[in-house]
Amino acid sequence: MLLSILSGVLCGLAFTNPSFFWLVYFALVPFLGVILAAKRAGRVFFAALFFALPFFGIVLWWMNELFAYAYFFANFAYFSLILYESLFLVGFGLTFYNLKKLKFIPYPLIAAAAFVVFEYLRSLGTFGITAGGLGYSQTAFLPMVQLARFFGSYGITFFIVLVNALLLSILVSKKGRLLKIALLIILISANYLFGSLLIKDYDAKLPEKSVKVAVIQGNIPQAVKLSNRNYNYYFDLYRKLSLKAHLLRPSIYVWPETALNNFIARRPIFGKLSNLAEELNAALIVGAPQRVERQYFNVAFCIGKDGKLKGVYQKQHLVPFGEYLPWRKVLYPVLSATGLHEADYSPGKGPGVISLNGEKVGLMICFESTFPYIARERVKDGADFLLTLTNDAWFNNSYALTQHMQAGILRAVETGKYFVQSSNTGISFAADGAGRVIDQSVVNREAYLVFNVKNNPQATFYTKYGDLFVCACGIIVIILLLGHFLFREEEKKV
Repeated sequence: MLLSILSGVLCGLAFTNPSFFWLVYFALVPFLGVILAAKRAGRVFFAALFFALPFFGIVLWWMNELFAYAYFFANFAYFSLILYESLFLVGFGLTFYNLKKLKFIPYPLIAAAAFVVFEYLRSLGTFGITAGGLGYSQTAFLPMVQLARFFGSYGITFFIVLVNALLLSILVSKKGRLLKIALLIILISANYLFGSLLIKDYDAKLPEKSVKVAVIQGNIPQAVKLSNRNYNYYFDLYRKLSLKAHLLRPSIYVWPETALNNFIARRPIFGKLSNLAEELNAALIVGAPQRVERQYFNVAFCIGKDGKLKGVYQKQHLVPFGEYLPWRKVLYPVLSATGLHEADYSPGKGPGVISLNGEKVGLMICFESTFPYIARERVKDGADFLLTLTNDAWFNNSYALTQHMQAGILRAVETGKYFVQSSNTGISFAADGAGRVIDQSVVNREAYLVFNVKNNPQATFYTKYGDLFVCACGIIVIILLLGHFLFREEEKKV
């Protein structure tokens, strides 16, 4: 079991800093080796659990930053999510264990396909997350990331697991060792060269025309936001920074999620926003809560340069326990002491693409950018570029901020579109469709950044067809499992 723990720790460390991306290319070898050598399913169950617990424990460690607001309930949520996510890696372990001896498909391919399937499955549902997806660790290795144009982050995961399984095969068997080493070198070299060529091709097809987008980082600590509801104070701060950015003549200004943390639609503050948009002669996107009758929404107000409201984006994929409380009748009496769950946000149903100054902006709020299907929907609906408003101040200066940034970079590569993020305390940044970061803010400092954002007109394979690769992996794994169990039953009868 120590080998599984070692794998989990090494793999988890790759998500604490983008420069540790190289760890994942061998971190899985001990874990896969334990499964390959296992004689009983029970041993595989515990091996997978001992890999998953330290892995997710490290990847999600930043959740403990919420202790300052939710007390020990934050720690409980942290351990619960670790256990929940671990179940999917147990599922992978048992699947690989049952299929590893198939003679007509090399087990490295089986391991890679099965890992992709369970990584995808754990992103679904109420408690689904993409954190810890192996592909997200590779944003510092740009040639590798280009696979996402075709297969999303799951294509990168497939490649990483394949490399690990090939390394294992080289280590445990002398048969065909030189051929396997040659194959491994060819795979890595070919992928590097292909990715490098894709980046050059992207640059060649990118238009010259650009739009200037300014992101404003107010740097307001979360404790202040929770205690001070004076939206005039926040307005004055963001107005000051916006006027500084005005020297660079942006066409669109973006204030982060809940930049104004009170209801503004029917209050004098909205008039101030309209006047500011006219003064700047630019569109203004402002994060704030919205109340519609008895429902509450986390929204982005989009104001044109004429001061008129052009649209409101209501966040659609909400954070469980953060923006709404599952099983409220049961849990609210227990969690009411935190003061964080007095009312739930509702998921929005409106358009995710809003036109401002002739530019179609694909909007997302907070952790929506961690889900590839949302960004893909925005681009399919005509977005010229992707934009996320977020408030990551909840997590202080933890590597949650880096992981959020890595998700945005993957969304850029998957869709081929520029991705812009406006964050309260950081990281505010922009990345082009090749995954290159144009500029980024320093965390926990007031800042304004202005980016020249271009619209790449070329639709990527992933934009057109989505998770087709995942579906193919899923079909193959299901067929192999059915064949395995049916064949085993036939053997028992004989």
